[in-house]
Amino acid sequence: MRAKWLATAAVTTVALTAAGCGGGSGQLQSGTYEYELTKQYLVENGIERAQAERESGRHTTMLGDGGAFSDSWRTAEGETGACYGTYKEGDSKRVTFRWSSGCVGDWSMTYRV
Repeated sequence: MRAKWLATAAVTTVALTAAGCGGGSGQLQSGTYEYELTKQYLVENGIERAQAERESGRHTTMLGDGGAFSDSWRTAEGETGACYGTYKEGDSKRVTFRWSSGCVGDWSMTYRV
C-alpha cells in the first residue's frame, strides 16, 4: 500500500465544494465533494516531493450513508489513484477518516461547506 499524503498530514481546515448533497443540517452530508491539493501545499505540510507529485491534483471524495468513503484523484500529468475507508463525525465539525484499502494512516479534518 502506498502511504497517501493524508497519512502524515492532518488537515485542520478544508473548504470542500459540495456537488449534489443536501447541506443545511449543520453536519457533513453524504454526497460527492471535490477539491484541489497542490504540490506546494502537500510539500509545505510535510509530504515528500515525489509523493506530492503523484498525489496532488483534483480529488473527488464520495461520502456514503453509513460512514463509507472513497477518495480518487487525477494529477496534472494524468496519473490517477484511489483509496477507500470509513469516516465518523465528532464534535465541532471534526471528522475522522480511517483507510481500509489503498492508503494507510488515519487522519482528521475540520470542515466548512
